[in-house]
Amino acid sequence: MGQALWLADTRRLHALSFYRGSFSKPFGRCEKMAHARISMYMPPDIDPTKAAIAYGCRALSKLNEELQSRDLLTRQKALVALCDLMHDPEYVYEAINIGCLESLKTLLQDDDNLVRIKTTEVLYIMATHYVGRVGFLKHDIIQALSLLLSDHQTLCRENLHQAYKHLAQLPKGRVVSHMGSGRRLSAVFCFCSVCARP
Repeated sequence: MGQALWLADTRRLHALSFYRGSFSKPFGRCEKMAHARISMYMPPDIDPTKAAIAYGCRALSKLNEELQSRDLLTRQKALVALCDLMHDPEYVYEAINIGCLESLKTLLQDDDNLVRIKTTEVLYIMATHYVGRVGFLKHDIIQALSLLLSDHQTLCRENLHQAYKHLAQLPKGRVVSHMGSGRRLSAVFCFCSVCARP
Protein backbone atom coordinates (compact mmCIF):
# COMPACT_ATOMS: atom_id res chain seq x y z
CA MET A 1 0.00 0.00 0.00
CA GLY A 2 2.79 2.43 0.89
CA GLN A 3 4.58 1.61 -2.30
CA ALA A 4 1.47 2.33 -4.37
CA LEU A 5 1.09 5.73 -2.69
CA TRP A 6 4.73 6.50 -3.33
CA LEU A 7 4.32 5.56 -7.00
CA ALA A 8 1.23 7.75 -7.35
CA ASP A 9 3.03 10.70 -5.74
CA THR A 10 6.02 10.21 -8.03
CA ARG A 11 3.81 10.21 -11.11
CA ARG A 12 2.10 13.35 -9.89
CA LEU A 13 5.44 15.13 -9.39
CA HIS A 14 6.62 14.09 -12.85
CA ALA A 15 3.44 15.42 -14.38
CA LEU A 16 3.77 18.73 -12.53
CA SER A 17 7.40 19.13 -13.54
CA PHE A 18 6.51 18.38 -17.16
CA TYR A 19 3.79 21.04 -17.18
CA ARG A 20 6.04 23.57 -15.45
CA GLY A 21 8.84 22.91 -17.92
CA SER A 22 6.63 23.35 -20.96
CA PHE A 23 5.62 26.88 -19.90
CA SER A 24 8.55 29.20 -19.51
CA LYS A 25 6.46 32.00 -18.02
CA PRO A 26 3.72 31.79 -15.44
CA PHE A 27 0.10 31.89 -16.54
CA GLY A 28 -1.59 35.28 -16.88
CA ARG A 29 1.44 37.13 -18.25
CA CYS A 30 1.95 37.85 -21.92
CA GLU A 31 5.15 38.85 -23.55
CA LYS A 32 3.42 40.89 -26.29
CA MET A 33 0.03 42.52 -26.47
CA ALA A 34 -2.25 41.73 -29.37
CA HIS A 35 -2.44 44.43 -32.02
CA ALA A 36 -5.50 45.30 -34.05
CA ARG A 37 -4.96 45.45 -37.78
CA ILE A 38 -6.52 48.50 -39.37
CA SER A 39 -7.52 47.92 -42.95
CA MET A 40 -6.72 50.50 -45.57
CA TYR A 41 -9.99 49.72 -47.38
CA MET A 42 -13.45 51.09 -46.67
CA PRO A 43 -16.01 48.69 -45.22
CA PRO A 44 -18.12 47.20 -48.01
CA ASP A 45 -21.42 48.75 -46.88
CA ILE A 46 -20.27 52.39 -46.69
CA ASP A 47 -20.68 54.63 -49.72
CA PRO A 48 -18.40 57.69 -49.48
CA THR A 49 -20.53 59.64 -51.97
CA LYS A 50 -23.61 59.71 -49.71
CA ALA A 51 -24.20 61.79 -46.63
CA ALA A 52 -24.93 60.00 -43.38
CA ILE A 53 -28.68 60.03 -42.93
CA ALA A 54 -30.20 60.65 -39.52
CA TYR A 55 -33.08 58.51 -38.29
CA GLY A 56 -36.74 59.38 -38.18
CA CYS A 57 -38.09 62.88 -38.57
CA ARG A 58 -34.60 64.41 -38.29
CA ALA A 59 -33.35 62.88 -41.56
CA LEU A 60 -34.72 65.40 -44.04
CA SER A 61 -34.21 68.47 -41.87
CA LYS A 62 -30.53 67.49 -41.49
CA LEU A 63 -30.19 67.02 -45.25
CA ASN A 64 -31.90 70.38 -45.81
CA GLU A 65 -29.27 72.02 -43.58
CA GLU A 66 -26.53 70.28 -45.57
CA LEU A 67 -28.03 71.55 -48.84
CA GLN A 68 -27.47 75.09 -47.57
CA SER A 69 -23.85 74.40 -46.58
CA ARG A 70 -21.01 76.39 -48.14
CA ASP A 71 -18.91 73.23 -48.52
CA LEU A 72 -19.30 71.79 -52.03
CA LEU A 73 -18.72 68.17 -51.01
CA THR A 74 -21.36 68.41 -48.28
CA ARG A 75 -23.93 69.71 -50.77
CA GLN A 76 -23.08 66.97 -53.25
CA LYS A 77 -23.39 64.21 -50.64
CA ALA A 78 -26.72 65.58 -49.42
CA LEU A 79 -28.08 65.62 -52.97
CA VAL A 80 -27.02 62.01 -53.59
CA ALA A 81 -28.74 60.96 -50.36
CA LEU A 82 -31.87 62.91 -51.32
CA CYS A 83 -31.99 61.11 -54.67
CA ASP A 84 -32.39 57.83 -52.77
CA LEU A 85 -34.96 59.13 -50.29
CA MET A 86 -37.26 60.87 -52.77
CA HIS A 87 -38.52 57.59 -54.22
CA ASP A 88 -40.85 57.37 -51.20
CA PRO A 89 -43.88 59.73 -51.40
CA GLU A 90 -43.89 60.18 -47.61
CA TYR A 91 -40.39 61.63 -47.75
CA VAL A 92 -41.42 63.86 -50.67
CA TYR A 93 -44.33 65.22 -48.62
CA GLU A 94 -42.09 65.84 -45.61
CA ALA A 95 -39.38 67.45 -47.76
CA ILE A 96 -41.90 69.91 -49.20
CA ASN A 97 -43.18 70.78 -45.72
CA ILE A 98 -39.74 71.50 -44.24
CA GLY A 99 -38.66 73.71 -47.15
CA CYS A 100 -36.36 71.52 -49.23
CA LEU A 101 -37.85 72.92 -52.43
CA GLU A 102 -36.57 76.41 -51.61
CA SER A 103 -33.09 75.01 -50.98
CA LEU A 104 -33.23 73.05 -54.23
CA LYS A 105 -34.40 76.16 -56.08
CA THR A 106 -31.26 78.02 -55.04
CA LEU A 107 -29.06 75.05 -55.96
CA LEU A 108 -30.36 75.18 -59.53
CA GLN A 109 -28.17 78.28 -59.98
CA ASP A 110 -25.03 76.69 -58.46
CA ASP A 111 -21.75 76.97 -60.35
CA ASP A 112 -20.88 73.29 -59.92
CA ASN A 113 -22.14 71.00 -62.70
CA LEU A 114 -22.70 67.98 -60.45
CA VAL A 115 -24.78 70.03 -58.02
CA ARG A 116 -27.04 71.23 -60.83
CA ILE A 117 -27.34 67.73 -62.31
CA LYS A 118 -28.19 66.12 -58.97
CA THR A 119 -30.61 68.93 -58.10
CA THR A 120 -32.55 68.39 -61.32
CA GLU A 121 -32.46 64.65 -60.66
CA VAL A 122 -33.96 65.13 -57.19
CA LEU A 123 -36.65 67.39 -58.67
CA TYR A 124 -37.35 64.89 -61.44
CA ILE A 125 -37.77 62.07 -58.89
CA MET A 126 -40.03 64.29 -56.78
CA ALA A 127 -42.11 65.06 -59.88
CA THR A 128 -42.88 61.37 -60.33
CA HIS A 129 -45.18 61.60 -57.28
CA TYR A 130 -48.45 63.51 -57.24
CA VAL A 131 -47.46 65.22 -53.99
CA GLY A 132 -44.27 66.47 -55.62
CA ARG A 133 -46.07 67.85 -58.66
CA VAL A 134 -48.53 69.77 -56.49
CA GLY A 135 -45.61 71.09 -54.43
CA PHE A 136 -43.89 72.27 -57.62
CA LEU A 137 -46.93 74.34 -58.53
CA LYS A 138 -47.23 75.85 -55.04
CA HIS A 139 -43.55 76.80 -54.79
CA ASP A 140 -43.15 78.00 -58.40
CA ILE A 141 -40.46 75.48 -59.32
CA ILE A 142 -41.45 75.66 -63.00
CA GLN A 143 -39.95 79.14 -63.39
CA ALA A 144 -36.75 78.14 -61.57
CA LEU A 145 -36.35 75.07 -63.79
CA SER A 146 -36.89 77.13 -66.93
CA LEU A 147 -33.57 78.90 -66.31
CA LEU A 148 -31.79 75.62 -67.08
CA LEU A 149 -33.40 75.02 -70.48
CA SER A 150 -30.20 76.19 -72.18
CA ASP A 151 -27.77 74.59 -69.68
CA HIS A 152 -24.65 73.13 -71.28
CA GLN A 153 -24.96 69.87 -69.29
CA THR A 154 -26.96 67.25 -71.18
CA LEU A 155 -28.00 65.37 -68.02
CA CYS A 156 -29.35 68.59 -66.57
CA ARG A 157 -31.58 69.15 -69.58
CA GLU A 158 -32.71 65.51 -69.65
CA ASN A 159 -33.74 65.58 -65.98
CA LEU A 160 -35.46 68.91 -66.59
CA HIS A 161 -37.41 67.47 -69.51
CA GLN A 162 -38.48 64.45 -67.43
CA ALA A 163 -39.66 66.72 -64.62
CA TYR A 164 -41.68 68.82 -67.09
CA LYS A 165 -43.12 65.67 -68.63
CA HIS A 166 -44.44 64.58 -65.23
CA LEU A 167 -45.72 68.07 -64.46
CA ALA A 168 -47.65 68.11 -67.73
CA GLN A 169 -49.74 65.20 -66.42
CA LEU A 170 -51.53 67.63 -64.10
CA PRO A 171 -54.14 69.87 -65.73
CA LYS A 172 -52.94 72.75 -63.53
CA GLY A 173 -49.39 72.14 -64.72
CA ARG A 174 -50.47 72.62 -68.31
CA VAL A 175 -52.35 75.82 -67.43
CA VAL A 176 -49.36 77.30 -65.57
CA SER A 177 -47.11 76.55 -68.53
CA HIS A 178 -49.23 78.70 -70.82
CA MET A 179 -49.56 81.64 -68.42
CA GLY A 180 -46.83 84.06 -69.42
CA SER A 181 -43.81 81.93 -68.63
CA GLY A 182 -42.30 82.44 -72.06
CA ARG A 183 -42.76 80.91 -75.49
CA ARG A 184 -39.93 78.45 -75.14
CA LEU A 185 -41.26 77.02 -71.86
CA SER A 186 -44.77 76.84 -73.32
CA ALA A 187 -43.41 74.94 -76.30
CA VAL A 188 -41.66 72.47 -74.00
CA PHE A 189 -44.86 71.97 -72.02
CA CYS A 190 -46.93 71.48 -75.16
CA PHE A 191 -44.47 68.82 -76.28
CA CYS A 192 -44.46 67.21 -72.82
CA SER A 193 -48.24 67.19 -72.58
CA VAL A 194 -48.40 65.39 -75.93
CA CYS A 195 -45.88 62.82 -74.62
CA ALA A 196 -47.80 62.42 -71.36
CA ARG A 197 -51.11 61.51 -73.01
CA PRO A 198 -51.91 57.79 -72.78
